[in-house]
Amino acid sequence: MLAAAVLPPTGGLHAMRGDFERARSLYERARASFEEFGLRVAQASLSLYSGPIELLAGEPLAAEHELRRGYDLLEAMGDRSRFSTAAAFLAQALYAQSRLDEANTVALAAAAAASTYDFYTQAVWRGTRALILARTGGFQQAERLAREALELTEETDSLNLAGDALLVLAEVLATSGGIAEATAYASEAVHRYREKGNKISARRAEQFAGLDRGRRRA
Repeated sequence: MLAAAVLPPTGGLHAMRGDFERARSLYERARASFEEFGLRVAQASLSLYSGPIELLAGEPLAAEHELRRGYDLLEAMGDRSRFSTAAAFLAQALYAQSRLDEANTVALAAAAAASTYDFYTQAVWRGTRALILARTGGFQQAERLAREALELTEETDSLNLAGDALLVLAEVLATSGGIAEATAYASEAVHRYREKGNKISARRAEQFAGLDRGRRRA
């Protein structure tokens, strides 16, 4: 079972390089093994990898499908720690589908369940709520939450999380008209993603910052 346990995070690495077919095959192989041996916690926790893989692939509906599996199972098990993270990712999947009310409700569920010291989950749900608030006119609160999320990433060693928080803050600032500052934060996100080897997120951050346009002209 140790071999099956390493498949989902390995899938995440392939996803960052854009090999989503390989990433999916790995998490599906892990799922089959977990189901064969009746490992319910492992089955539920798999969504914490498969969901983000589908989000990275630009498939929020597939991400929602994956994450709801984990969300429901972990809630039934009373596993608040993993449940809070699944909820935070599920809120991202719902936001990506412009289902803002649902995304907000699930983000708040993540906030209620997350430990104070679960800096990763605390940053993720704040980022989604910040984006929702920015789109619904709550710019001041949106910026506050986005900056809080970025500060929380400093308590972790996750370059992807830092990149995500920087890009969220960039999007919030751009929504309220702070284009120059938004571009600077998006450019910093590019550096974090590149350092991690996350080509997909780096490309998206480049597009946001306009860096890809300069490269195409060169």
